[in-house]
Amino acid sequence: MVEPPAEPRIDIRWSRISKWIWTTIIEKLLILAAVCLFCFYLMYTPIKPTLSIKDVKIPTFTESEITSDATATFTVNFTGIVVNPPRHSVFTYSSSSVIASLFCSGQQVGSMIIPAKRVVANVNLIDVSISVDSLPVEEVKYISVMSVLKKEKPMLEMELKMKLVGKTTAVFWVFTRHVECVTQCRVWVVIEDGTLHRNDCV
Repeated sequence: MVEPPAEPRIDIRWSRISKWIWTTIIEKLLILAAVCLFCFYLMYTPIKPTLSIKDVKIPTFTESEITSDATATFTVNFTGIVVNPPRHSVFTYSSSSVIASLFCSGQQVGSMIIPAKRVVANVNLIDVSISVDSLPVEEVKYISVMSVLKKEKPMLEMELKMKLVGKTTAVFWVFTRHVECVTQCRVWVVIEDGTLHRNDCV
């Protein structure tokens, strides 16, 4: 009886080795791809933008005579700044959820809805103007502050607040994250002439 040739055994052994090599290579490539994807995500994941308020101005301020029903009518202008740190990100916010508000003594006395916008650049400026008509003085919290001349002046304390809700997208719209930005600060205005006495905003 003739013995079978040894070549097939060698072929089978080589086939097993080849499969093991390819399996190992594929596993290492998958691990490397996972590591690269993780690093890619850490580098390009959307980052929440920052929101701040600056350049607060009181262009108009009028108060009626000091009586029991005295009122104040004024306008507050300020600039909201949206800073989008990474250059590869895009921040989009909805007009229905972007509101600038003005509070006096904890009560909202004015607001403004900001039109929706797509922020691609690093910095986006938002001009805000809020007008308040006939605000009752008796409902306003006054703060007496000693001036340089040691004379007390009645102050109107106002709180400015901005809230933006939208989404941040990075790298060809692959990574998207819903974000919310809120900022607020306080200003003090001299009731007598509408002078901006103190400003805690940036």
